[in-house]
Amino acid sequence: MKFGKKKAPPTKESLAKLRNSVAMLEKREEFLQKKMDDEMKLAKAKLAKKDKKGAMAHLKRKKNYEAQVDKIQGSRLTLETQMMTLESASVTSESLKAMQHGQKSMKKLNKQMKIEKVEASLDQIRDQIEDHEEVSLAMSEGIGQNDMLDMGELEDELAELEMEGLDEELSLPSAPSSTPSRGKAQKTKSEAQELRELEAMMAL
Repeated sequence: MKFGKKKAPPTKESLAKLRNSVAMLEKREEFLQKKMDDEMKLAKAKLAKKDKKGAMAHLKRKKNYEAQVDKIQGSRLTLETQMMTLESASVTSESLKAMQHGQKSMKKLNKQMKIEKVEASLDQIRDQIEDHEEVSLAMSEGIGQNDMLDMGELEDELAELEMEGLDEELSLPSAPSSTPSRGKAQKTKSEAQELRELEAMMAL
């Protein structure tokens, strides 16, 4: 009968078992540490009663507990080291997977972004920008007023204004003049002079 190669357990499962083992060893160490403290108290009590033999027995049991604690601490240190190494390897593996995934995506994108296509797209964008700027400039300048105006219409409007001004002048009442105009005054003066000259001639 042939046995196939065992499949490696998942990283999370292995880390979980390692953590459980470390926790169990910690509890065992706490228990043995308490036993060591108890044996030390009993040894002191025996020694206070001058029972050296009894004190020695408690010290021996304390030493045995210490030896177990040392072994547990060594095992725990090994498990913790393995756990940290496995966690570090897991992080490195995930980082490598992410890098490989990114490399594949980058390769695919690079195939799509050929230099010819990129340059053609940039040329189109530049042309569109230039067209937009030309349109914006034309709109900002507006339409020339002289192009829209008809000179015939302007002349008609000017004539209307002149007529309106004439009508206003004619409709205004003329103010009576208290003094004769210059022409009238000159005419009156001339008639008086002629009358005097005529009287002079008749007197002769």
